Amino acid sequence: MIMKRDNRKWRWGVIAAVALTVILLAAACGKKADPVPPSAAPPAPVDDLKADIDGSRVRLTWTQPSSATVIVYRSRVSLENPACPGCPMIFERVAGTTELQGPTYSAKLEKGYRYHFKVQVRDAFGQTADSNLVEVVF
Repeated sequence: MIMKRDNRKWRWGVIAAVALTVILLAAACGKKADPVPPSAAPPAPVDDLKADIDGSRVRLTWTQPSSATVIVYRSRVSLENPACPGCPMIFERVAGTTELQGPTYSAKLEKGYRYHFKVQVRDAFGQTADSNLVEVVF
């Protein structure tokens, strides 16, 4: 006796198997991230950033972390046209390790502005959180 297959069930089984294969292959394709070497703990952030004003110049000082790159950022907002309450501060890079001479940064200030400064420490494996903020109104 020859058994007949139920063609409908067989077709749906094949369609389901093909669909499952396509879904699994689609989930597995694409570029994966580059391998990341195991990292040591990132350097601690600077927590003692200080600002001193001398005439029309500001001088920032901090404790220098060992063997790390330091970047100084500045936010500047006009006192006449202040930012909206709750708006995020926009920082720009003003100096990096190659422009700095030790753990100090000095710059001329313009009258009528509120400045915020922060320092960020980076090492070969990543970066730390930002330092404490210092505010200067000139």
